[in-house]
Amino acid sequence: MDYTLLVKLLCAHVVADFVLQNKKICAHKLQLNTWKGWCAQIAHALIQAATAYVFVWDWTNWIVPMVIFVSHLVIDVTKSYIGKGENVWHFVFDQLVHFVVIVGLFCGMEPIIELPHVSVSHLMLVAMAYIIVTVPASLFISMFYQQSEMKDQTDGADSKAQSLPRGGEYIGILERVLILTFILVGYPEGIGFLLAAKSIFRFGDLQKSGELKLTEYVLIGTFISFAIAIIVGYGTLKLMKMG
Repeated sequence: MDYTLLVKLLCAHVVADFVLQNKKICAHKLQLNTWKGWCAQIAHALIQAATAYVFVWDWTNWIVPMVIFVSHLVIDVTKSYIGKGENVWHFVFDQLVHFVVIVGLFCGMEPIIELPHVSVSHLMLVAMAYIIVTVPASLFISMFYQQSEMKDQTDGADSKAQSLPRGGEYIGILERVLILTFILVGYPEGIGFLLAAKSIFRFGDLQKSGELKLTEYVLIGTFISFAIAIIVGYGTLKLMKMG
């Protein structure tokens, strides 16, 4: 089975959902009692459909963009009605449903669409992997902490005064990008060096704070961040071998 169509649809979803969708659109999408909310929902669904249409690159096929548009609109509107605020479980469930729709569309279309007999685009897979470990991973970790007891620890005035704005988020993105790069180039040993380096830099802060909560916060965040990057990295390699 040729998985090119599946990869294209997944890449289109990641790009449209996390690169082409900004925070303003997300905020408007929750306002379903206003015309702005519905315009934002429809606009985002159209962006998803158009991106899938371009990525599939089959101009005679209107089934894919139509299914993507309708399914995305229904899923996002339902999610907005169910919960007025985004949390980690809404995020995971939303992405899982979109993934199921994409897989179902692929399984239904692959036998009848004339796809070029080419291998899976490794470039598209790698690009999708790097996107996933940046914005989506940061969103997941942020929402995880918002749901946990560590929210007060990260919202303290002292911690804000002593750290750069969004510094932790940018550090997490960089470390995940490095881990993914180490895996893709066949140098997983680099992950150990990265973990050791981060531990050395963090040791002083943890020693000064003397707080068990802060130590646990750093360890949990580090392990979640590393786990995401490792799973995405080896998952990408597996898909590349399948292609």
